[in-house]
Amino acid sequence: KRLAFGIPEKQPPGVKELWSRAPIEAQQRAHQTCVQILAMWLGKRDREAVAKELSIPPLRVWQLSQQALSGMLAGLLKQPRSRRGRPAAEPIVSEDDPRLLKKKIETLEQRVRDRDELVRLLSQLPRPTSGPPESNSTAKGRRGAKRRDRVGGQVPGDEAPKAR
Repeated sequence: KRLAFGIPEKQPPGVKELWSRAPIEAQQRAHQTCVQILAMWLGKRDREAVAKELSIPPLRVWQLSQQALSGMLAGLLKQPRSRRGRPAAEPIVSEDDPRLLKKKIETLEQRVRDRDELVRLLSQLPRPTSGPPESNSTAKGRRGAKRRDRVGGQVPGDEAPKAR
């Protein structure tokens, strides 16, 4: 019993490659089968007549019809671009790439907007009118007096709030 499945080393061939590899007789038989199935889908022929024409059982006609419908649905999906025969090219990252530059500009503009918002918020905060309270009121009085003498009678930070 096979319990572990790995990534396939070789991808299955595409539809065009399958068609080109097939012998001419197989291509003609596939074309005839396709025409018969389309006639059955359009209601021009019934399943038994198609089975008799292709000399296969009616159940096999139904199976081929379902397989053809599945293939048509898969063909209508957006197909991936293959890079068979060429090594996968690594995208070259250039500092002059417009996409990268646009993204960098966008992030920098967002940072500037965030900082402007922060400055606006900080400028709206109420400012304290006095310094932090100290437990020893005498020490505060003495330090304050010394400071006033050095600065010229006024303690820095004790200015009256300016009117806006």
